[in-house]
Amino acid sequence: MNRSEKDLTLDKIKLIFEYNESSPLFARVAEGELQRGNIDDAVRILEAGLRIHSDYPSAHFVLALANAYSGKEEEALNSAARGSELLGSSE
Repeated sequence: MNRSEKDLTLDKIKLIFEYNESSPLFARVAEGELQRGNIDDAVRILEAGLRIHSDYPSAHFVLALANAYSGKEEEALNSAARGSELLGSSE
């Protein structure tokens, strides 16, 4: 998939998410915000989404990345640990 196709796909995902913010697509939207360097927006989206979908491992891993990029090492480790726990993995 080339760059413009990825952008188009993300735009479609964002449109669906904007229509239904309780969608589990929030993790993908937040990951896109991270790629664009919008760390605070990504964290905001992830925290709101995790209030609804608290057992969504991928969202916890994306939040771990966002926290790491923000220099919040302890929060990053906690988010990664929670994602691993939800997957039944100790790694």
